[in-house]
Amino acid sequence: MPKVSEEYKERKRVTILESALKCFGEKGYHLTTMDDIVAYSKMSKGLLYNYFKSKEELYISLMDERSNNTLAYLRNQFKQIPTAKGKVIEFFRIYREGLINRRVAEFYSCSFGVLDLFFSARAFAGDHEYPI
Repeated sequence: MPKVSEEYKERKRVTILESALKCFGEKGYHLTTMDDIVAYSKMSKGLLYNYFKSKEELYISLMDERSNNTLAYLRNQFKQIPTAKGKVIEFFRIYREGLINRRVAEFYSCSFGVLDLFFSARAFAGDHEYPI
């Protein structure tokens, strides 16, 4: 029996997660089936189930990985900022530039409507205390 390298296994796992992300983004969690992910990934159903026992496990793994990557990115950005106020300002700066929007909204399939509402309310109130 041929041995499969860890690198090969990791590439397959990443392909499955990327396929699941695409399917969840297009159809949502509840309407996406494992068959959809199999079809998009062009892998067999057996291979998919070797990596993830269920759609829920796959989704949680995807959520964990994407969240951890985003948090690592933010931690790296915040390393040199000593105050909480500075970190909040930097967070909103990053958001405004679209970095958070591209990295997180892709996974959560949302547009950060709450933050958009926050900025609209501040602009309406004429609150320009913090340059964002």
